[in-house]
Amino acid sequence: ATVGQLLTHQSTAGAYVYDPARFADLTAVIEECADLPYRHVLAGEIFDRVPGMTRSVPGRALTGVAFPGLAAFSPAELANYNDILGQMARHYRLDRGQPVRTAVPVLPSDAATGVITTALDLMAFDNALGLPSALLSRDALTSAWTQAGGPSPLPTGLGWFVQNYKNEPLVWQFDLTKDVASSIIVKLPARDLTFIVLANSDGLTRTSNLAAGDALQSPFVNLFLRFFAP
Repeated sequence: ATVGQLLTHQSTAGAYVYDPARFADLTAVIEECADLPYRHVLAGEIFDRVPGMTRSVPGRALTGVAFPGLAAFSPAELANYNDILGQMARHYRLDRGQPVRTAVPVLPSDAATGVITTALDLMAFDNALGLPSALLSRDALTSAWTQAGGPSPLPTGLGWFVQNYKNEPLVWQFDLTKDVASSIIVKLPARDLTFIVLANSDGLTRTSNLAAGDALQSPFVNLFLRFFAP
């Protein structure tokens, strides 16, 4: 598979196949290019560069020297990250209609999942995407937010889902960590409008089949569009 196929959830035959584990293989590509562990790329190239991303943590596996690059977070950085983790909302799942606390394993972040953040931090990230050269060039962002696949477009751009909504692009992404958490970010770039919602359970995205590539399967997205983009 090529990097482009992984970014677009595209099989080697050109078909759309949503597979977060396959997308996570991009982690090794990023580490090879940066010569740093993915957690340090997140911290140095995203969190530290974007004003306002002060409540974000690059995963839960943070201690010790990591390869490549023999990188390690300083005691001060670890103290800050652990302070943020200690303030997180408790995760839960529903068991016969009753909330039950769930434990979260200490896992590293990868290209598919694992970042801990807040809605305000994601807002800062979203604002940075709109500034030329702050994170990506305008051409790179246009490529990321354009449906791949040519004459038979896929529901994905590069790293984002992209679909048509009332003759304008609807750009979005979601996360589903079973029994732990879920999130959605939805953008209408033509209107400079973004919807961000995070949950401390998997109920936000678990039942909507968003992996099929249609954001309108989510009742939360539908409410957002009904009120703000009718």
